[in-house]
Amino acid sequence: MDVQIKTVTANPLLKRREVSFLLSPDKGAPDRVEVRDKVAALHNAKFELTFVRKLSPRFGKTELVGTAMIYDDEEAAKIEPTYIKVRNVSKDKRDEARKAARRPRKKKKAE
Repeated sequence: MDVQIKTVTANPLLKRREVSFLLSPDKGAPDRVEVRDKVAALHNAKFELTFVRKLSPRFGKTELVGTAMIYDDEEAAKIEPTYIKVRNVSKDKRDEARKAARRPRKKKKAE
């Protein structure tokens, strides 16, 4: 799997780097966890603070275009949407992450 970084935009207000990349997989579409690990390694960032937002294929090619967010610290990473955090968990732990992310439902008042 080959990752080419297209652009890196620093966002100091949100304490993150927004990375746009081009991915050429060896076989099939890779798992988000693999891509996340590769992008974090290229930028010397922590795996826990890197989130892949988007992976979309290019029409007629075997390439994927993606966007990743690399946060500076845990506090800044809290603004990442919950559904993105759940997507960036390995497939076997994804159901547990969904259940943990759900808000408890309010009970209806009896009339």
